[in-house]
This record gives sequence, structure tokens and C-alpha cells, in this order.
Amino acid sequence: MAPPFADSPCFDNSGCGPLAVPGFGFPLEQELHPEDRFTHGVREWFQEPNITARELAMLCLINNITDRPTWSTDVFNDTATSQLCQEALRSRLISPKTWDWCLSELQDKARIFQSSGRILVYNTGVAVCKSDVVLDKEVQTDVKYELSVIESSPHSDTTAIESLSDTSRQTRRLVDPLLYPLIYGKSRVLSEGKTVPLKNMFKHTGKCSIAPEVPVLGCWFRHGTNYLGRSTRNEQLQTGSSWSTNFQRLPCEMDFKEGHSTDVRITSYINGLHPRHQSLYHAIEKLVSASIEPWNDVLIKQSRGHFPTRIKMYGVSYEPPPPDFDRFTEAGKHPGSEPYYAAIKEAKAYCAQPDEYPSVDESGKVSLFVFKMPDDLDAWCRSGKDLGWLMRHKFSWLTHFVHPEPGTAYTYQQWKAGQAEEAIIERIPSLYEPDVEEQTVRIPFQEYRAALQESFWQKGLQVVVKIERIELNPGEPRFSGSDWHVEGLHNEHIVANSVYILEEENTSEPRIDFRQETRMDLDEFEHDEDDLEAFLQVFDVPYKQQILGGSSSPPPSLQRLGSVGLPVGRLVAWPNVLHHRITPFELLDRTRPGRRSFLTISLVDPNYRICSTRNVPPQRHDWWAEEALSVVLPPKVSVPQELVDHIDSYTDNWPMGLEEATRIREQMAKEQKYHEQNIMNHPSGFYDFNVDDCNLGDFPDLPSMDLGSS
Repeated sequence: MAPPFADSPCFDNSGCGPLAVPGFGFPLEQELHPEDRFTHGVREWFQEPNITARELAMLCLINNITDRPTWSTDVFNDTATSQLCQEALRSRLISPKTWDWCLSELQDKARIFQSSGRILVYNTGVAVCKSDVVLDKEVQTDVKYELSVIESSPHSDTTAIESLSDTSRQTRRLVDPLLYPLIYGKSRVLSEGKTVPLKNMFKHTGKCSIAPEVPVLGCWFRHGTNYLGRSTRNEQLQTGSSWSTNFQRLPCEMDFKEGHSTDVRITSYINGLHPRHQSLYHAIEKLVSASIEPWNDVLIKQSRGHFPTRIKMYGVSYEPPPPDFDRFTEAGKHPGSEPYYAAIKEAKAYCAQPDEYPSVDESGKVSLFVFKMPDDLDAWCRSGKDLGWLMRHKFSWLTHFVHPEPGTAYTYQQWKAGQAEEAIIERIPSLYEPDVEEQTVRIPFQEYRAALQESFWQKGLQVVVKIERIELNPGEPRFSGSDWHVEGLHNEHIVANSVYILEEENTSEPRIDFRQETRMDLDEFEHDEDDLEAFLQVFDVPYKQQILGGSSSPPPSLQRLGSVGLPVGRLVAWPNVLHHRITPFELLDRTRPGRRSFLTISLVDPNYRICSTRNVPPQRHDWWAEEALSVVLPPKVSVPQELVDHIDSYTDNWPMGLEEATRIREQMAKEQKYHEQNIMNHPSGFYDFNVDDCNLGDFPDLPSMDLGSS
């Protein structure tokens, strides 16, 4: 069993020597130290604490405005910004002060967009990048044509895929990385050297050996890491829950073309997409090139996000501020004095304010429990009653929680510069003394940016390509959406993704939805036993009914960020630490069929190397049969299909026929679904709020006291 972190192993799949990657020369579960790699999507990132509801509203507003066609000029136009402000203020969570912050941020985003064509949204901790200026119309036309060729080709796998137990029967995978994967103990691999050429893919097949079997992983536990990558005692992750010892999707290889530019070229075949589809290969190269800078923007290391929160607090704020109860108690003890009459006058005005939360019965009538001031306050006090108690009682009816405002603890300019250490309500130090090695300042964010084209221009990149088409018809006019998931399993080391809409016909626009893991430790928050409902609202904690109902099973600590629209021609990139799903969409005209094709590109952490199509010759029987016939027949000689089928019958579907590949795909999909549900349903933390522990009250319970005048 490998240790949790290796001392910088030298992974190599270049073909210049023996294959040295996890599973080949290294244990499958061999990992780099968090400081030496990017953060992956298996319980390694969390936002601490939750983003406040008001900040989430700000993020959503900024994303929506940046979807408008002329937004980058509108935010500098007084008339346009006035209209935008009026629309924004209709939201109860967008105040004038909040809008001012959003406008400043929008103007900065517009300046960046005008020079880069990219927009970072939901940028608190992590970020999502969207761009609408990627492929020109000519390339999009070529892509659409290539997809139609793939679909109609006799070599297409779409007919077989259609019958599989996918999320929806409407999904057709034109390029499916689950077909013909690396199979430990079965696939033939160039494990002693050599590479698979792009134009003569079966050249070195005779030099292959069978991939080694991987033993079932043990159940050693890896401790989590804090912001500095040091182990913590609060989380233990069973490694076997996210690794596959049976399969691995095969990425293709990408080399940077020249210098340190973002232009790339494909140097090994895309699994499931024959190199004959040159236009589609060219389009994928363009889209990977267009993804480099967005990936640079969103890739993260360890548990350090790129951006501090706009609103930082560890507790709940209330309004109005409490009066000086002791002053009223003391003044009430001296009837006839000047302080007494001043206090009586002030108390009358204070108690005459309308209650913040009046009690209303089922018929809509105000309940008898609404605060009622004594008819004769002077006589009430002279009878020995406590005026301070009365003020406390009225205060309990007036006080209410407030959503905190941005710009309270630090300004926009300070936030922009990363000077965001102060909090509106400061964090309470942990009640537990940390280990010596953990006694360090927590760093919730750090300004840094990846540069893939600089750091990996010699090694290149590995990416997994998937093309899916959702087909709708009048009988099934709606796609219900996909499940929450991250891309890939642990041994595939996926760290970032891009999605692009290749084609669309007669469908509404879908969106891609994002959520993330969070961490909420109530020991670090100021709160009391009456705070919980307000606490849940301020920090936008889901599962409110389950938590307030005292469920014995605490819900997972997850928080939805928001969604990004997916029109044709838009590229959206995000780190694989975010859970994502495609939202529902439907036919626009329900009398006609419609479809929408998605290209998903997943980046393997380039700090690793894993077994790829550079090392595994194509396992598809039809590709091999084509190649074999082209070798033995003279050029441009046409052979009747009957003869081809007859010759084919003697090859026993070597190396793998579609029927076997489909069966293996079902096994791999089932295994992947199991691990996916495990990851989604068992994050690294839970909303485990024990109300009995909420004991930091602002003032003691009030004794019963008659409010009558006698």
C-alpha cells in the first residue's frame, strides 16, 4: 500500500522508456503532495464558512448582468446603470450599498472582458469562467457536418449506446470515453516503451503486454488537509471509496505548438473518435486552446481559493441596537426625579414602535401575545415594577436579524487588493488546542494563477473528450436534467473541465448548475439558542426543515452557488472541485423534434501522467479491421461488404467488439455511478447543528411580569 503522498515521483508516459504512471511501476493510489499538484474533486476543497445569502445574491446578479449583449459598455453608461440599479433593487437582498459594490465589480470585469473576452463569475474562493468568443461560424459548420457523419457512419456506436441505462434514454454519446477504456488485467499496453502514432495507430501492437491487475485497495485512511496542506484530525477519507481498480478512461495527448502560446495539437487519438474526422479534431484543438486561459483562471491548489469572500462574518447581526437596560432600571427606582421622567418619556416612545414580528393567529387577527405597553406607565413604575425589564421585553419584540452588507469590514478596493482579513463578526478561536504542526495562520485565499502553457509546454496536456447529444421529440419534449457529479474518479486525476455547445436545434437554453462543499463549525461562531433559524438564513444553509426539525441524520454540508447559461458558442470552464449538473430544457416547438450537442473536455492534472491513448493502441475491432484491410489490399481497391464481413468473421472481434465493449461500459458506468453517489452523498462534512450547544445568549431569559397598570 502506497503512502498518502509521495516524494515527487517521476511519472512518465513519453514512450522513451518503461511506462511509469500510477498502476504501471507505481501503486495506483500514488499521490503527489498537495503543494505539488492541483486540487482534485474528491472531498478536497471546501468553502469555509458558507457564503452568505447576500453575497450569493450579488454573485447571481453579476452573472445575470454579464449575460446581456451590451453589458460591458452599459456598466459605464449612467442611463443604463440607473436602469440596472432599479431592476437590481427589486431583490430584497440587493440594497443600494450592495449595488454600489456590484457596479464597481462589474466595471472591473468589463475592462478585463474587453481585452480577454473572458468573464469570471461566482468568484468567491473558486470561480467559473465563461466566454462567448471561441469558434467562428465556419468551424461550427464543419463540426455540425462531422457530427452528422459520425451519427450515420456504419462504425458509429450511437445505436448501441442508445439502449444503455443512462440517466435518460434521450442521451446519445457520439464520443464516449466509457467505451474501450483501459481495463486493468486485460488491455494491451506499450508498457516497455514506444508510442501509438496518430496516423499508423497499430504500428507497435505486437510490442504490447497485458496491463497489470490492480489489487483491491485497502482501507487506510488519509487525513484531510488544512489551508496549508498540513494534516488535520477532523476528517478521515476512506481511499477505496473513489478509486477504480478495474477501469480508467483513456485521455488523449496534447502538445503545445510553439513557444509558450496556448495553441495545442492532438498527438494521440481521441478514444472513440477516429482521426479521419479531421475537422472535428481541429475544432477540439481550438476548444482546448481556448480553454487554457480559463483553466489558468480557475485551477486551485490545496484548499486555498483565489478570491476572499465579499462579506466575512462568524455570527448573526441584529437590529436595532439594545438600549441601556440598566440605566432604565436605575431611573425607574427614583420617581419624581429628572432622570425618571426622561426615562419614562423615552420608554413610551420606544414601546410605541411597531413590533418587528407581531404574532398573528390563523384567522389573520393579531394575537393577544403582541407586546402591550401599560396604560399608565408612571403608575406602573411607581408600583415597584422594573422599567429596565419593560425595555428588555419590548426589545425582544423589536430585534431582528439583518443580512450583512458588503463594505462593512473592508472596502471594495481592499477586497480587490486581497486585504480582506477583517470580519464583521470575528471568528471565535477553536476550543481545542491544535497540534504543534497545525499552529499556523489559516489562509482562506491566496492570489495566484496557473500558467499551463508556461509550466507544461514541454510535457503537454492530457484531456478526456466526451460528446453527448440530447434528442427530444414531441413524445418526449423535455430533458429532466443530469445528476450532480464531478468528472472522473480519483485515479483519473481530473482537475478542471470545459463544456461547449456544438449544435442546437429547436430547444430552450439549458444551464449548468454549480454547488460546493462547505465547512461550518458552530464553535467558531457567535450564536445563541434562538439564533439557529436566522443563522440558516444569513448563511444560506439548505435543508432548513430537516435541521430545524431535529433530524437525527445531519444533511451534507453543501451549498449551491448558481448557474451559467449554455447558449450555442459559449465555453464554460470550472475547477473539478465544484459539483455540477445540466438543468432541464425542452422543445421550443413541440410539434418538431430538437437536439442539443455538448462537448465536455476534462483536464488531467498535468503534474501527473496517467496511461493514455499514447500508450494503448485502439481496442476497437472495426478500427483494427479497417487498418488490416488497408495493409493487404492495393490502394483505392474497393472490396464488397460481403467479403469484408466474411474476412471479419475469422478475427473473433479482436481486440474488442462492440458487444463486449458495451458490456464493459455498463460495468464501468455502474461502478462510476456507485462512486459518484458515494462522493455526492458523503462529503467531508455535515451540517451537524446541535441546538443544545447554542448557549452564548445575549441576555438571560426574562421572568414573567404583569404588564397591567395596577
